[in-house]
Amino acid sequence: LEAQREIARSLLNRRKPVEAEAVLNDLLKLDQGDTAALMLRAEMWQQRGNLEKAVEDLSLVLAARPQDAGVRFVRGDHYGRLRRYDSAKEDLIKVKVLAQERPDDKSAQDYAMEARSRLVSLYEIQDQNDLAEVELREMLEWYGEKPGTELFRQRTADRLIALLLRNNRAAKAEEVCAAYMAKFPRSADWPIKLGELLLKREQYAAAAERFQDAMKVAEKE
Repeated sequence: LEAQREIARSLLNRRKPVEAEAVLNDLLKLDQGDTAALMLRAEMWQQRGNLEKAVEDLSLVLAARPQDAGVRFVRGDHYGRLRRYDSAKEDLIKVKVLAQERPDDKSAQDYAMEARSRLVSLYEIQDQNDLAEVELREMLEWYGEKPGTELFRQRTADRLIALLLRNNRAAKAEEVCAAYMAKFPRSADWPIKLGELLLKREQYAAAAERFQDAMKVAEKE
């Protein structure tokens, strides 16, 4: 059976879903509860653009493996693409809960961060901007000053600031930057972000001070 799964996996890697379907259907005739085969068939349906069918197979997997954060994340993502937003949010929030229950599980933590990012997009679509802000703040708290997270932290900061500016909350955006600048003094991101916001208000002297702060931090690094 594993050999057949590998054949199906190889076909999917080569973007040959039609050929993979025949192999997977044969596998599932032998064992309808083969969760590995169901996962592969869900990927096959995804490649063929049939997310509804993909969700059906992922649901069968979750019936057997309800604590699987990865499968739940993928189903939540598919629900979002299908515009079934409430179902998407339910799955993605569950991914966060699973990560909280397994703080030492790096895979679960990674899925939780991806889930938060997807939730922000869903909340924005539904004009639930306060909830989007909460998710972005949680992401920034998690990144903190961890090595290797600089790019993700910058993108998340940009999303938070953009969200606040879109909702005419420029003063709040400045407050957020100032607060994180104080909380994470080893990060040059926040003085730069604050300086850019001050420039928009033509507060040139204050902006220059913040850029100088960023240079000092960079020099220490």
